[in-house]
Amino acid sequence: MLGLLVGKRYIALSFNNWVQGENSQERLIGKTAGVFPDVRLKPGKWYGQNYDGGGLDHQSIELLLKLTSGDAASFGRKYIGAWTGIVPIKIAMASNQVPNFNDPVLPTRFVKLLFEQSFLDREDVNLKLKLAGELPGIARRCMEAYWRACDRGRLIQPASGLKLKDQVEDEANPIARFVRDRFIIDPEGSVSIDRVYTEFLIWCDATGRPDLKRTTVKTNIKNKLREVPGLAEINTFKPHGSSRHYTLLRLRKKSEREDDA
Repeated sequence: MLGLLVGKRYIALSFNNWVQGENSQERLIGKTAGVFPDVRLKPGKWYGQNYDGGGLDHQSIELLLKLTSGDAASFGRKYIGAWTGIVPIKIAMASNQVPNFNDPVLPTRFVKLLFEQSFLDREDVNLKLKLAGELPGIARRCMEAYWRACDRGRLIQPASGLKLKDQVEDEANPIARFVRDRFIIDPEGSVSIDRVYTEFLIWCDATGRPDLKRTTVKTNIKNKLREVPGLAEINTFKPHGSSRHYTLLRLRKKSEREDDA
């Protein structure tokens, strides 16, 4: 239906080919709505002792970051010179699986909507025709929502999608999942660096991620913790008579783990 609302400024996209060729981004020029339907990203896989996390490739990550931030981009065009400018496009994705953005920033650029109802084996084959008849009303509701967003100055993450928001962030950044499993982000909290790293090693063994143990050591884990939403300002301090501690974190109590489960 978005294609009917937007017309020629709508484009359907696929991660399989949208950055494949030298001029493949040319068709983004002038578009205001781009949709990736039925997204299926490369799954994580072990190759001997090495783990490939799968997810988005670095070219797709770079282009999505440019488009969602409103930065200028340069696209090659067949038989004519390259085009440079800002593409005012809004990106949407639909997937039955939690996508791995493979980047800690990208998940923050999207509003997450969770649709829990399945229409498998009870599909309405005439739904498109029915919605087309309601197009003027749909357009009006879209415009009213757009004006509210403009007055507010931002979009709102619906509470119904908060669980999905956590899942997307965890999939994109395993350190975020580790923090969510073992700690609570607390402005008044603190925990020793040794305890954080010990918990991390235990968590890696429990979740089957020995690759993270090899690439994350006690001296660089703070930088990775800073990529977790809510921990950008994490720091260290040394209480009198004790080892160094991290700020902003406290260990989850057993009751809190059980509540989450």
